[in-house]
Amino acid sequence: YFYFPPDFHSPQYSLTMFTRAVAVAGRRAMSTASREGVEKVKKLQQAFQQNPHLHGADDPTWLKMGARDKIVMGVMFTACAANLLQISSGVFNMSYGLNQN
Repeated sequence: YFYFPPDFHSPQYSLTMFTRAVAVAGRRAMSTASREGVEKVKKLQQAFQQNPHLHGADDPTWLKMGARDKIVMGVMFTACAANLLQISSGVFNMSYGLNQN
């Protein structure tokens, strides 16, 4: 159940609510945390845009952060390979009825 004032649909009410919203937004200050975020984004953009002439497999985006990205990539590929091995082993065991108690 929502309460709407009697003059809810009037243009004057809409103008009043708009001016209140603008006044509140005008009083808000920029935080320093957002400024630090902007600087971090600019720094990352410089790292990702170093070699604009390289494209695709020559310079993959997901390996631009160096050794740290290669470690993460290796862990993820290893986990995917282990999971595929487990799934195929399970399918093989189910299809031939192995490991039943």
